[in-house]
Amino acid sequence: MLVGSTPAATINGVNTVNNGGLLILDSNGNEVMDLSDSALLQGPWDLTIHNVDATHAQVFVSNVLSGTVTRIDLTIPKGGTPEVDSETQIASGYSHRTDPNALVVGPTGLAFDAKTDTLYVASTGDNAIYAVKNAAVTNSDQGRGQSVVEDPQHLHGPLALILAPNGDLIASNGDAVNADPKQSNELVEYTKYGQFVGQFQLDSGVPGAAFGLAVQKVGDQVRFAAVDDNTNKVEVWTFQTADQSPPPGSGHMPSSPVPSGPQASLSLAPSSSMSPSDALAQQVDAIFQAYNQALHALESNLLAIDPQLSSLVSMYNADLEAVETMIVNIIREV
Repeated sequence: MLVGSTPAATINGVNTVNNGGLLILDSNGNEVMDLSDSALLQGPWDLTIHNVDATHAQVFVSNVLSGTVTRIDLTIPKGGTPEVDSETQIASGYSHRTDPNALVVGPTGLAFDAKTDTLYVASTGDNAIYAVKNAAVTNSDQGRGQSVVEDPQHLHGPLALILAPNGDLIASNGDAVNADPKQSNELVEYTKYGQFVGQFQLDSGVPGAAFGLAVQKVGDQVRFAAVDDNTNKVEVWTFQTADQSPPPGSGHMPSSPVPSGPQASLSLAPSSSMSPSDALAQQVDAIFQAYNQALHALESNLLAIDPQLSSLVSMYNADLEAVETMIVNIIREV
C-alpha cells in the first residue's frame, strides 16, 4: 500500500504545509519504506499506480506545493522491499496556492490510461482536467499537457479523478474553486475528449463533501465508491453491467437494481451507443497513439546521443498534441 503524507499545522493562525513524502506499507499495515525527495515530492496530494508487470510498477504523484507531477519507477521483488529505479518530473505548471478553506489547492486527482499511455490530471486551481501523453515512458517534463476539460458550468474545483470501465473520466467537485451553491458536492463525468456526460449529487449538505473516488470492475459487476466528507463515510454501490442494453439514443446504461446512486446519472459502464464524431475522434486518437509509440525508440536513441535534444523532443510532442487537438475539434464541429 502507498500512502501520501503532507503534514500541516496552524502556527499563529497561519496554515503551514510541509513537503512530506510517501509511506509504503505491507499487507499488515507495517511501514517498509519512507520515500521523500525535497525536489520531486513536494506535498503528495494524490497518486495512481500503473502495474507494469509482476515485479515492476509506476507511481504517478501529484504535488500540491509545486504544481507538478512526478513518476516513480519501482522494482518490487517477490517478498522483498520495493526499490526505487528512478524519479522523473513529467508535468508542471498547474496552479497551486494555500487556501483558507481547503488548506491548499493544486493538482490533485490522477487517472492513467495504460492503453494510450495517457495520464489525466485534475487541476483544482485551474478548474480543468489535462491529458499528459507518453506518461509512462517520457524522460522530460511535458508541461501541463493537453487541456481536455474546461467546463465552468459543471466543473467546480475537481479533486479525485478516476477512469470508468467505459473509458470516461469521473471527477469529484471539491467546491473550493468556481463554487456553485446550486451544484454542490457533485460527481461529474466526461468522455476523454471533454464531452459532458452527466453528474450526480453525492451529498445535499454543505459544500466540500465530495472527495475520494474508486471504481472496480469484477466480472459483470461494477463497484463504485465515493468518500463523503460531510458524513465521514465511504458510499459504495454495486450494479450489474452484463446483458443490458441502453435505451435507444441515450448512450447510457440503465439503472441497476440498486434503488439510488450515481448509476442513475453517470454511465460508469461500456456503452453500445456512440456518436459518429466520437467514433471518428477515437480513430484519430488511435492513429496518433500508434505514431507516438513508433517514435519512442527513436526518442530514446536521440536522447542517448545528446540529452540536450530533450527540449526539441518536448517541443515536437507539444506540436503533435496541438495538431491532434485541432483535428478532433474540427470533427466535433462537423
